[in-house]
Amino acid sequence: MKSKSSNDPQASLFPGEPAPARQERPSVKSRLPTAHIVAETPALLSKDQKAFNNLLKKIEVKRNLIAEWETAIPAFKQRYTKDLLPLQEQKIERTLETVRALDEAHDLKGITKTEKKKLGVIILNLVEEILEWRDDAECKALYAKYSQSDFDEEQAAQRAAEQEGARMMLESIFGMDLDSVDLGSAENAAEHIAERFLAREEERQAKRAKRKKTAKQLEREAQQAEEEKQISQSIREVYRKLVGALHPDRETDPEEKRRKTEFMQQANEAYAKGNLLELLELQLRLEHIDRAHLAALDPQKLKRYIQILKDQLDELELESRHLTGEFAAEFSLSPYSLPAPKHLTSLIDKDIRSYEYALELLETMLAEAKEPQRLKTWLKTVRLQRTRAQAFEIPF
Repeated sequence: MKSKSSNDPQASLFPGEPAPARQERPSVKSRLPTAHIVAETPALLSKDQKAFNNLLKKIEVKRNLIAEWETAIPAFKQRYTKDLLPLQEQKIERTLETVRALDEAHDLKGITKTEKKKLGVIILNLVEEILEWRDDAECKALYAKYSQSDFDEEQAAQRAAEQEGARMMLESIFGMDLDSVDLGSAENAAEHIAERFLAREEERQAKRAKRKKTAKQLEREAQQAEEEKQISQSIREVYRKLVGALHPDRETDPEEKRRKTEFMQQANEAYAKGNLLELLELQLRLEHIDRAHLAALDPQKLKRYIQILKDQLDELELESRHLTGEFAAEFSLSPYSLPAPKHLTSLIDKDIRSYEYALELLETMLAEAKEPQRLKTWLKTVRLQRTRAQAFEIPF
């Protein structure tokens, strides 16, 4: 695991585009039970009432999961900074020290051609590892010495090839010419493609606007506009009831005024976000409705509530994906194989063990490099692997 900012532990540790601002959530433990519909027996609930309750359960699960991630990620970053970064830096420095010792040994008299070849492969592998972490002129010079090529030129050629491959794939997927797009920046590429799509969609809309709409299209648009109006009105009705009950300025009791002011702020934020569930939960908290009231909701209003809750669940899903996706990208992890939030720091424990083991190997390698006869004996145990990018195997 490697954060994109790990090259410089003194720099901003977690750079990148900031996540969208999130409203502060009450802790999971402090929340009231969700405003679900209750009947004497579950069998008495209608199909829509069951759908309403099912959506509320899914929303609660998703909200709790997001809250867990929002707690786990800062804890992970704190441990990463405190426990893992020092080991990373220690490993880099020890690797560089080992490379210098092996380079000196390579040029000693008495080192055979086979031994020089093995040392060259080992040095190249170690140098490439350092250059993955930081830009180092000394390592680039050693890379040139043992590979007979320029590291920066190789990297530039590799990036160009990758960009060309990405360009061809994206052009095939999206059906547009991307020759003028800088694919070296994922953000620029995404923005450019989005702009192209927007322009294409605007062109389609303009063409549609010129055509005479059929009676079915007009009817469908009118129905959609009416549904949106009803949904907006449903949220507004709940909000107005809350505002009418609060009025903190009319309170003379300081504590009650503070309480109502807090509720009013929460109601304003929920209304601005179109969050029906938060408004209903505020009503429950203020004891202006109960679950019997929800059970008696007009069927049409209940259908509108269900649609609003579906939209809210979709928004929570997007927020959850953004949160975990951004974290995974920052630390070069797969967003599809992340552990549960409570087990997130186990990734740190695994990397710590890996670095400690690597440091032990480097210590052994460094000790062998400083003693020519021991080095020769040790090199006999090294086996070069016949791969496209030649590596080595040491049986410690």
